[in-house]
Amino acid sequence: MITRRNFLRSSGAVLASLPAKGLYAAPEAADVVVIGAGLAGLTAAINLVDEGAKVLVLEAADRVGGRTHTLNTSVGKLNPGATTVGPLYARVRDMMTRLEVGKVLPGSRGGMGASVRGTLLRADQWATAKANKTVGAEREVLPWQLENRLLSAGNPLGDPFAWLESDTDDMDMSLRKWLKRAGTSDEALRLIDITINASNLDQVSALLYLRDLQRLAWAMPAAERGKGATYSPSTDGSSVYIAGGTGALPTAMAESLGDRVRLNRAVTAVTQESGGAEVRCWDGSRYRGEHVVCAAPLAVAKDIDWRPGLTGPMADLVYGSQAASVTHIYFAIEKPFWEDDIGEPAMFTDTALDRVFAHRDPETNEVTYLDAWINGRGARQVEALPSDQLGEWGLATLNELRPSTKGKVRVLTTYSWGRNPYIRGNRHEYRPGQIPTLRAALEQDTAPIHFAGEHFRIGEPGMEGAAESGERAALKILGVI
Repeated sequence: MITRRNFLRSSGAVLASLPAKGLYAAPEAADVVVIGAGLAGLTAAINLVDEGAKVLVLEAADRVGGRTHTLNTSVGKLNPGATTVGPLYARVRDMMTRLEVGKVLPGSRGGMGASVRGTLLRADQWATAKANKTVGAEREVLPWQLENRLLSAGNPLGDPFAWLESDTDDMDMSLRKWLKRAGTSDEALRLIDITINASNLDQVSALLYLRDLQRLAWAMPAAERGKGATYSPSTDGSSVYIAGGTGALPTAMAESLGDRVRLNRAVTAVTQESGGAEVRCWDGSRYRGEHVVCAAPLAVAKDIDWRPGLTGPMADLVYGSQAASVTHIYFAIEKPFWEDDIGEPAMFTDTALDRVFAHRDPETNEVTYLDAWINGRGARQVEALPSDQLGEWGLATLNELRPSTKGKVRVLTTYSWGRNPYIRGNRHEYRPGQIPTLRAALEQDTAPIHFAGEHFRIGEPGMEGAAESGERAALKILGVI
């Protein structure tokens, strides 16, 4: 029987089980409190510690790294997030050298086939295939290369920093509008919408996408620019992977900081006070810093209770943030299957399964596993599935598109960035018309709160962009203290 006394007794037990660590104790003090132990937060912390600052890093998860994450599986280490260290990643490479983190060359990705409109095709069949409904010169471009080829060919940015000038505002339109204006066919738009590293062509600004492509082009041999898939590593040996998986770098960075890094510290509130700010975590712990660096994804930062509330353009960005998502389904290979159909293990599809990449051992060139990369809209549609159901759906879809895989591949594991409560997507994206707000936010003085993260990169892509933003936040603080 539920009596008032029993209800109060049970309620008291529940309340007693809630976190209360440091609820009434004085907050732990530091010069700088960093929220988030991804590459941006860790880079900021190391730069500050190098100059003698007392720093504490609070990470909500039970691991460091953010989107630089590595999974340990029976076929080896898999990187569902950041992977490639580009040739111009100076900060990342410097940190790898400093912490003695090794590098390895990427394995060859080999070629790809395609499954479009239910037709399985070799790459050399695409241009003349009935399933190819693109128009004119587009027909000669493989479907997974359309994005890079068409956007790079019409990229008017002279350098990746040009977007900082207001005279580029006329490019701050949706990617769909940009491509449509350039004469892209409806079918090419449909295929690009599958591969685009964004929610969809309508929700992301063309200006910042063109910025990233321009920066990537700087790092490529001239003969490769505009060819291949957008984020493929350079084939001249200048791009590398991190030995032991991408997660080895943030792990080494955190180890160099020692007990300054605190895991399982999900931040719930940041209160500005005279001479600094207090940071409160879900477990009840409290920390006080003269400065705070928020290097959490904006999709997470907007749920922090900022006291007083954020204002100006930074508030517009944080509270109006959106993120693209990606889901991975990894398949182990029981037996080779590709010689029975299109000769290549990898393929592009025009279904929610998106693209299936084949990863090869860099020494033997042996195919070690398959990675089905589900982007944007498709990722949001499937990420709510439990991992086992997601894997079953992926395998059934692969078997239907490519019957030769039946009985020859099995689900290894899955990973969805949208389902990660401390990340909520693999990439922040800026909407059309939002770039003037971003520029203003980068100039806004929000001290004692400072923001960092790949979403605030100036010209550098990927991991280097995250490191650059962390360095920039640290330098701002060091200029004051």
